[in-house]
Amino acid sequence: MEGNEEYLMKKLLSKKNSFDTIEKKITPKILTKCVSNSLLMGMKFFTHPVVHSEMNRKWRGRFLMKKGLSKWTWFFLHVWCLFDMVLAPIAFYFVSYLEVYSLFAAQYLKYLKTPYFIFVRDALSYLALVVLHYAICLAPSSLEFSVVEWSILVFFMGRSLVEFGQIRLIVKRIRERRMSGHDETDSNIVQKALGSYIGDRWNKLDVISILIYLVIFILRLTTWITTESVTNNRAVLVAGYLYSFNTLCLTLRIFGHVVETFKGVGTIQIALFNILQDVMTIVWQFTAVVFAFSLAITKIYMAEKSFHVGTSSHQKLACKTSGAACWWEILTHLSWSLLEIEQDFNPLDSVDTPSVTLAKLFYAAFLFIGVILLVNMLIALLSNTYKKVEGYDQRLRGTDRQAWDVVRGINVNGNVLTCEGGEEYKTEADPDQCVGARYSHSLCPEFPHFEVLILEAGIMRRLGIGVVIESYSKSLMPGWRDGTVGYHIDHGKVFDGSPMGKETKGYAMAFRGDLIRCTVMFKEAKEINNSKVRVPVVFTLNHKRITPEGQGEELFTHYNPNDPGLFPYIGMMDKGCSVLAKMCAKNDEDLKTSLANVCQEHQELKSNLADVCQEVKQMKECLEENNKTLKAVLAKLNGSQDTPL
Repeated sequence: MEGNEEYLMKKLLSKKNSFDTIEKKITPKILTKCVSNSLLMGMKFFTHPVVHSEMNRKWRGRFLMKKGLSKWTWFFLHVWCLFDMVLAPIAFYFVSYLEVYSLFAAQYLKYLKTPYFIFVRDALSYLALVVLHYAICLAPSSLEFSVVEWSILVFFMGRSLVEFGQIRLIVKRIRERRMSGHDETDSNIVQKALGSYIGDRWNKLDVISILIYLVIFILRLTTWITTESVTNNRAVLVAGYLYSFNTLCLTLRIFGHVVETFKGVGTIQIALFNILQDVMTIVWQFTAVVFAFSLAITKIYMAEKSFHVGTSSHQKLACKTSGAACWWEILTHLSWSLLEIEQDFNPLDSVDTPSVTLAKLFYAAFLFIGVILLVNMLIALLSNTYKKVEGYDQRLRGTDRQAWDVVRGINVNGNVLTCEGGEEYKTEADPDQCVGARYSHSLCPEFPHFEVLILEAGIMRRLGIGVVIESYSKSLMPGWRDGTVGYHIDHGKVFDGSPMGKETKGYAMAFRGDLIRCTVMFKEAKEINNSKVRVPVVFTLNHKRITPEGQGEELFTHYNPNDPGLFPYIGMMDKGCSVLAKMCAKNDEDLKTSLANVCQEHQELKSNLADVCQEVKQMKECLEENNKTLKAVLAKLNGSQDTPL
């Protein structure tokens, strides 16, 4: 996913209680660029359910999401992944080229080229590769290639082709963007593709594993050809070291690859990568402290050595060797002491110095990750828990019920209403629980709109929004009695006292993230025969009208200007349902639209003023011409009077 889209998501999450959310909602076009299962599962918890459904069809493939696909076919496809994980690294790469030429290849790819099966196949492939490496780790080194090593070779050939295919796909996308004019940079395409590929942390780990195995293969092939025994064979020993490191990387890879798909653990897994960057600061501080103290202590011992030169205690000094050797010994001692490793640690001791050193390095890395990294993660989790508890406490203390007339079971926090359930409340028409909240101020011609943004719809999505009279029971959903109107999001119908409700225009079911507006059209109020007044009520879903239009199809409710009026009302029947509600003024126009109208009026006035100026100028010229003519006429008249008869 691109950087601007990640920023948009973070901005959306940071404003989840704002009405601006509906205007900046993530679109299906943005979501369809997700290729990672962790991104898909992560966004499930805040995206629109319809968009999430579209994303599921992309993830599993539209062909596989058809209802006609039997569960046995679905099971067979998963079983086939067990065979395909061996063939896929090589065969699948070449089958993709035959898609346009072979009907079988196209049908094969239609099933198993979906992101879901690619993820399953990769996970199984990595798992099999880890099992093979475990077998290598538990077996002694040998000169000849074992069956396990040949199997590992086949898997790594496939992994190399898969990674190469990813780079080819990135190069293809960059070229397409440049041809379409969306990318105007002049940088090298291959270099940019490699940078984008390496930007993924898992890809870095994959490249490291492949490069390490390449070195292993070269060492094993060389020793197989040139040597006859593993005894005192340093190349075989180094290959074993590299196998151990690759096993470590692959184990982290497979568990991280799968763990990221879980809601609870995936966040922690992803957070560990970000914590590693912060831990690097601790590593640099650790290095600086060890270097500083080791040099200081070395100087003390070197000064002591000079002081005791030629005495009988010379052999008992701490630094009996050269200064560099003494400093290295103290540096090593401080490093192991800081990590609580004793230099005579028996389980890691051996007759071979490189083996002992490498074993201690691995053990030090393990303790570093286990102590420093995980302790910091524990602190972060505890801090997060504290913030949640603190936020809940502030939410309870910040509850404001003055603006809403509510019953037990609804928690009000500013403009956010949350259903917490109520055991004492039963509905009159339904045995299920229902709790209602009525706004304290009625709608009026100046404030005819009532908006609700759904934050959480609940399990069954039983939520109703509408207008009611002041005496309406708060154990009923809006629209269940005469004189009230309501829109119920679970089945997308509107109610005006009828038990079955009325159909709406098009698909009108609402979900989390949807914006609902209820408007009382006071200007269109009509009197009926018995001197009562009916007023139309209009519902919109995401700025689109859903109530019927036309003669006899509109939604009406009774309205008496002398009564308290019609009040905004919210009814909830699912625990956990949460909405953000507010009243809106009549002239609640968009700022850009208002500004555009002002600019247009300004241009019209400017144009009219220019026309007036032109007319004034023409009138001035006409008056000046008439003035000249008048002066000439007066001059002639004066001349004729002066002439003698």
